[in-house]
Amino acid sequence: MKTKLLGARGTVGTSVISAILYYVFKWIAFMALYALCTLLIIPSLSLYSTRLGDMLYEGYEMIKPTVWLAAVVISFLASSFACAGFNYRFRKKIRKHFFAETFGMIGYKEGVRWFNENYGVLDRVLIAALSVIINLMALIKLPVLMPVIIPAILADAVGGYVSLRRGLTFLRIHSITCD
Repeated sequence: MKTKLLGARGTVGTSVISAILYYVFKWIAFMALYALCTLLIIPSLSLYSTRLGDMLYEGYEMIKPTVWLAAVVISFLASSFACAGFNYRFRKKIRKHFFAETFGMIGYKEGVRWFNENYGVLDRVLIAALSVIINLMALIKLPVLMPVIIPAILADAVGGYVSLRRGLTFLRIHSITCD
């Protein structure tokens, strides 16, 4: 018997895989954004003016802790949206069902409705639950991130919805161009 939460075809295993893939892509995006901030943006800003360089750096090639924390926070929150949707690209069953039932020729509202009817909101619920677990583990390792944890959990919940929307875009593009 299928519940409304699981949808007609939804299973916990595929939703867990989707949530884990979301976090793999989130951490890849976090590392890329953090490297971009600390290796390109901050040094470029410090080259722009010596006064700005004094505000960003302590001594020679040592970023101030507040600037470092700002780069971590911005990268951490932005990474919830940077690679959202790629987790659905790797779910072959969803692509197969999506193409078989819709031929990829439906709009966003119908796509979201189709996804909720067939797979439910379990993906988004598991992304939010995994977000709480991962952010609490990050809090244990870096207690300085305490003010960021609640916004990060909210950003991941919204990122789960954005992931669904971008995932439906990928499904539509794949359905139209392939098979």
